Amino acid sequence: MKKEIVQIRERKMPSGKTSLYLAYTINGKRQYEYPKLYLLPENGRGKTAAIAANKETRRIIEAMQAKKIVELTQNRSGIIVKKEPKKMLFSQWIKTFRDYKAKTTRGEEYIKTISNVERHICEYAGDKVTMAAIDKKFCEGFISYLKTAKGKFTEQPLSGMTQKVYFAMFNTMLKKAVRDEIIPRNPIDLIDTGTKIKAPESERVYLDISELKKMAASDPKDKSTKQAFMFSCFTGLRISDIRQLKWEDIEEYTDEDGNSRYRMIKRMQKTQRIITYSLSKEAVSWLPERTGELVFDKLVCAPNLNAQIKKWAESCGITKNVSFHMRSHNTIFY
Repeated sequence: MKKEIVQIRERKMPSGKTSLYLAYTINGKRQYEYPKLYLLPENGRGKTAAIAANKETRRIIEAMQAKKIVELTQNRSGIIVKKEPKKMLFSQWIKTFRDYKAKTTRGEEYIKTISNVERHICEYAGDKVTMAAIDKKFCEGFISYLKTAKGKFTEQPLSGMTQKVYFAMFNTMLKKAVRDEIIPRNPIDLIDTGTKIKAPESERVYLDISELKKMAASDPKDKSTKQAFMFSCFTGLRISDIRQLKWEDIEEYTDEDGNSRYRMIKRMQKTQRIITYSLSKEAVSWLPERTGELVFDKLVCAPNLNAQIKKWAESCGITKNVSFHMRSHNTIFY
């Protein structure tokens, strides 16, 4: 039987587990790689689970063996091989991931979320963390960090939903890294379900007619915020769709009675569905003056936007936690 140039070795550990590692020779010198992969004892009450876990562990070590064989073969043939992916900095991977998503149909808010996660990763562990250092312990530590982290524009802790969104984005980054063979597996898969961040249970908050009328009649500091929020209340558009709404998406037409009307024809950012929506006179009244390609081209970023809306609502005597997300719950207005 032909001997592989990269061998999988086993070493029994005092704990009862079996360590798997790679052994090979470069320029006459024996080299070893210890990827921290272990086989569990296949006995006792956990035998079935151990057998399944060991099967996956062997699949991973065999994939690493095959990859190393290709690398050594290329080196011996004079082919230049790229730097080991696991030595890549996580900050470099985030940039690669962000550039990839920017070329797809993802919206501005999605890209901003990636940048926010990057900022929190740097605050948690610095910007010199390698892909190889992203293990189960690192991920559990990031979960603990998010639960006490504060927003960029406020001293308030991150909301439960924001924690969930950031952790989900972090998970998506690691899944993509696995698909691109940067890391062998996603360490988040090793974390107990109970430890992962879950979306908080919350009761939907609505604005009643009198409250919305108060906000409509007021004069907040930022006119753009008011126009976008009120327009959304009459159309149900999400913030991602508001930010991408262009004047070319709105067209004037004549109805059956000969009246001049407006309608919106747009692909929704979240669902990718194309909708045709007749705009009411109230909705049209909140459109700003045209200054460029985008309809609402002066909106601030999401954290500032919700902070402004909350402050605006408070100035109207409204004590509810008002945010842009509430606009689609006010179904009475459309």
